[in-house]
Amino acid sequence: MFPGKEQYTSAPAPAGLHIHRSVHSLNPLNWRKTGLEIRRQKPDMVIVAFWIPLMAMSLGSLARLIRKNGHSRIVGLVHNLIPMRSAPAI
Repeated sequence: MFPGKEQYTSAPAPAGLHIHRSVHSLNPLNWRKTGLEIRRQKPDMVIVAFWIPLMAMSLGSLARLIRKNGHSRIVGLVHNLIPMRSAPAI
């Protein structure tokens, strides 16, 4: 999926930004644990970035769990909604 490259960087995060990777896209028990933890934290907004179909089940499950806190707004960020190969030439 990442020919010759990693999806992660070794560069430090920008000042004031704390990054914690916790979602395992193939482990439903992880989805529940992560979703419940985020729901407990009650963030104002959760941005769910979707870029490949493999992530749909995990991200959908997370969003469903999180929104049950009655506080967090879920925002979807969709990458490549129309695949580039089938998009008409402009």
